[in-house]
Amino acid sequence: MHNAFAELYERSLGLMEAVCPTSGVRPLQEILGPLQERTEAARPFFLQQTAHLSKWLQGSGSRQEQDGKGIGLNTVGMLSDRLSILAIKQHRLRLQERDGSAKAIDLFQTQTLDILAALSIARPGNSAINTKITTLPAEGQAANWIEAYFGLLTTNLLLWEAQEILYLKDILSLPSDELREYIQWFAVGNMRRNRYMELCELLFWNRSDRNDG
Repeated sequence: MHNAFAELYERSLGLMEAVCPTSGVRPLQEILGPLQERTEAARPFFLQQTAHLSKWLQGSGSRQEQDGKGIGLNTVGMLSDRLSILAIKQHRLRLQERDGSAKAIDLFQTQTLDILAALSIARPGNSAINTKITTLPAEGQAANWIEAYFGLLTTNLLLWEAQEILYLKDILSLPSDELREYIQWFAVGNMRRNRYMELCELLFWNRSDRNDG
């Protein structure tokens, strides 16, 4: 199981290379549109390359609940979210000059391996993920766990690229209309992220979609 998740992580890094996310702070419409097009174009290849992992990455109710041990937020859905973010961060570190590669290696050894190990022994959990009180729709559809993970990975990539404005630019200098666009996207994007985390948890264990968010 651990090796299957490790291969999925490597495929995630490969997707980062394929869609070529670029650094730099630009208007939101210049970031999301082209990046969404590239990720959608890469979807068929990614799903094809990871299809053989499905038999290893589907819980199918085969793992037993841990008697007397709390699962908390250490669920497949939450751990998949963390794994996808680590893949994005490692890719960005690799692109950095100076000690970027060293930082990427350290990230993998100190954090990614830990998440991979946790995923390999994860058990079904009941912690709610999609619990925000909102009128926004929680967009996101997937026929299987691999598709749910792809949706989570690419949504986090879009959020990562958009939120760089919070760290690399003075947001007070932004035109008010552009700032409103960012706020709206963060709300929609985070709802989509929560939805895909929920789908990762449900589809991994072949549970029905209760849609109780």
